[in-house]
Amino acid sequence: MTVRVPRTCRELREVKGPGSGVEMGESRPLSEFRSVPAYVLLGDPGAGKTFEFDREQEALGDDAAQVVSARDFRTFDLDSRPKWRNKTLFIDGLDETRAGSTNSHTPLDEIRAKLARLGTPSFRLSCREADWLGSDDRKHLRAVSPDSEVTVLRLDPLDADGVDELLRSKYQIDDVEEFVRKAHLNGVGAMLGNPLTLELLAQVARQGGDWPRSRQEIMDRACRLLAAEHRAVRSDMPREIVMDATGYLCALMLFAGTDACSTSVHNGGLELVYLNELRDPPDGLTRDDLEHALTTKLFTAVDMTETEGAFAPRHRQVSEFLAGRYLARRIEAGLPGRRVAALMTGPSDGRVVTALRGLSAWLAAHSREARSHLIAADPVGVGLYGDIERFDLDEQRHLLEALPGALMLDDAYRHETAWAFRSLASAPMVPALRKVLGWVRNGVGDEARAAGGWRVTDGEREIGDDRVAALILGALRHAEPPSAVADLVPELVATVRDDAVPAPLRRRALSAFLHISSDRDDR
Repeated sequence: MTVRVPRTCRELREVKGPGSGVEMGESRPLSEFRSVPAYVLLGDPGAGKTFEFDREQEALGDDAAQVVSARDFRTFDLDSRPKWRNKTLFIDGLDETRAGSTNSHTPLDEIRAKLARLGTPSFRLSCREADWLGSDDRKHLRAVSPDSEVTVLRLDPLDADGVDELLRSKYQIDDVEEFVRKAHLNGVGAMLGNPLTLELLAQVARQGGDWPRSRQEIMDRACRLLAAEHRAVRSDMPREIVMDATGYLCALMLFAGTDACSTSVHNGGLELVYLNELRDPPDGLTRDDLEHALTTKLFTAVDMTETEGAFAPRHRQVSEFLAGRYLARRIEAGLPGRRVAALMTGPSDGRVVTALRGLSAWLAAHSREARSHLIAADPVGVGLYGDIERFDLDEQRHLLEALPGALMLDDAYRHETAWAFRSLASAPMVPALRKVLGWVRNGVGDEARAAGGWRVTDGEREIGDDRVAALILGALRHAEPPSAVADLVPELVATVRDDAVPAPLRRRALSAFLHISSDRDDR
């Protein structure tokens, strides 16, 4: 059943001169930007970017618009794709193509070259927000925009009405108010605004039992349900085998940079994972196991004119979760975690390549052995794309220490994104968090940035970056229980009252204070 809810977005405008940066516009329907010659749509994984592109293309009509994946747009020759000409192009998934080991600009440059050869048509480009390179990407896209301008939009989370409509009409939840109440009570209320996690949460909740309390638990329980739903005659295969087989195939697709796998014979055309070429799958998996996994609802059949029997994972985030789970199980069986982590990082900078950030984040969530390597390689991605709920105190401190210099956040940092780092807002972390707030009030943020994000005092390495403070204040807004970090109330009040602290940070500090002090007499 297709249920469509109106989606809104906010324009991210560049601010020139003193105090330069990005300011966020008012929330507006995405449909109001149909006349814009070129725009980029940013959003979190599962936010609905692909769905909205399909809907916008449908509104313009097949004769006027075409949706194409960024990978296909880079790969196929223009002469073989005449349907791309003289149309508004919706190019989906820039982040999924940035797998180059040395230069993340290369995929965008290839897309720009194709647009130039097409005569600079109107275009729309989607990208995960954390993988958008901001003003640098915007500047390069202007060269191929029809009017030399590029509008950058951030897709808003689902609003309360949208959540209500989807739960009631699409997922058949009878008591929507109670569903939302339980989501907030169990600390996963922030996931209601994401269409993918809302769907998975609804599927899990319909099964009854205890409510999930973390992103990882939601993903695991939802994948187990999908692994049991299939079209095959053979229905007695254990879910563990289905999930291992799926994880194996998803890991191959992610590392190979392909979107799907196929049961047909390799025809020398599409770059897919072909089952007939997989010799002796590990862990005792058989060809039958792999074929059966493709018949479950963890995969969807895709229409490709160049081949038959092609299947793609239900969603990239599901693929990343199961691949991370599978690799963690291989590491437990003896595969060195450092070696697996090295496969995901570029040789020039040691950072996780863009296309594998989701996979590396879920591997960090599943594997303690690989965790420290991946925190060092991509601390932001580990929090944004995975789940740090199960990290111990030392690992949380490591994550906090690794954030400066890696954090790419603007002044409009959002609380719903900071939710992913809420596990840092715990009682044992209070001393480290107090230092972050203290440095902001003492005006060391600029000094620390000038020193590369670190400040050294008495031989101790410390964090002093306003962007880290923005993230921590957002995470404090989601502390559960709030009383766990009540000792930070004096620092928050001092931050709110300090007019030397930038106004956006003071507002975040006030929001965090109101959450933490909800049962205090001085609130």
